[in-house]
Amino acid sequence: MRNRLEAEASAKDVSVAQVLLWHVRQSLIREMEKVRDPAGQAINYLISELLERIRWVDPINWQGNPFAFRTFKLAIKNFLDVIEPKGELRPPPIKEIAKILRIKASGPLADTVRKEWEADMTQIWKIARDRSDQCR
Repeated sequence: MRNRLEAEASAKDVSVAQVLLWHVRQSLIREMEKVRDPAGQAINYLISELLERIRWVDPINWQGNPFAFRTFKLAIKNFLDVIEPKGELRPPPIKEIAKILRIKASGPLADTVRKEWEADMTQIWKIARDRSDQCR
């Protein structure tokens, strides 16, 4: 196993410790994904199915074909419009969610992943809020 880590580190021009940390982080992310929301999994599946039905326009390079890509984009938009919940747009309780994640996983790497997630979610919320304000 060490030889494999050393080969990967050499190929990426990084230290073995960095490769090892990357693999540990990926493992932690996989653990967190095990508790992924079933509704989110269902949406991922449905979007994937939309793509399978649309990509026939250009099966090899659908993402490079303006017609196929726009069709896929509009299909996703229409799908999301149909399932969008009605009501007031309120920020998610990011700090409270981070506390729940702290219970699920612990340690320095889990703390780093959690802090990155919290920063990402805060940024995503700000973008969503700004775009929502622009639509009014």
